[in-house]
Amino acid sequence: MKAGGLDVVLLYYKDSYPSHMNVGVCLANAPAYHTWWVAPKYYQYNGKKYWVAECTPLGDWKVGDQPNSLARLEPTIIPLEKVKNQHPRLFQQV
Repeated sequence: MKAGGLDVVLLYYKDSYPSHMNVGVCLANAPAYHTWWVAPKYYQYNGKKYWVAECTPLGDWKVGDQPNSLARLEPTIIPLEKVKNQHPRLFQQV
């Protein structure tokens, strides 16, 4: 995601059991396509809104959707500022 130009952070929920991690993605606007019964969730970091992006395959997650088990937990936000923004070279010429 970072290599694709998105501004992202990691959201680490150490107090959940088992511990859990998902991605926060900074968007210009709130997600328009989300689960209708729950407002999209975000966390603020350095003056920006990072919308929750669940990466587990066990649901039909939309950006901003957050599992109920994490709703009352405060994640540790792990910035990725020092990570390269380039796509890694997949093949090297011999």
